[in-house]
Amino acid sequence: MGKLIVPEKLINLKSGSKNQNQVSLAVLNYKKHDLTPGRAIHQICMDCVGSSFAIKDCQGDKLYAGPCKLFSYRMGKGRPSVKLIRKYCLWCMGGSPKLVKDCHSGLTCPLFAYRLGRNPKMRHLTRRFFTRINERAVGNGQIGGSGA
Repeated sequence: MGKLIVPEKLINLKSGSKNQNQVSLAVLNYKKHDLTPGRAIHQICMDCVGSSFAIKDCQGDKLYAGPCKLFSYRMGKGRPSVKLIRKYCLWCMGGSPKLVKDCHSGLTCPLFAYRLGRNPKMRHLTRRFFTRINERAVGNGQIGGSGA
């Protein structure tokens, strides 16, 4: 198995603490945050029901408080929206957007990176993509050039 690379910032965050087990926890859970939204939902479902075998038999669509928002994507199939994850996080934090923003479960929750309804991995890629599209359009004379 390959070596797990952990950012130095993450280790420094907990290395000054009295409990060195927190550093180990940070190292073990860091891999959870390198997940796609679909895989993160699958991981949350595994944490909820206990194992990957029990996910198939999950009764999350028949809950007393209403169906689980992640139920349709529990098997890791499909392409869930990060807005769906935002709704789940709001449910988890009792409907408070402030609590979702200030959530402290960053080391243990696989959905943490997507809690604000945005995919942090796509932010820079999207800007770059649209910049290139605009440059090509200007270069081809489609935008900003002298029209015929």
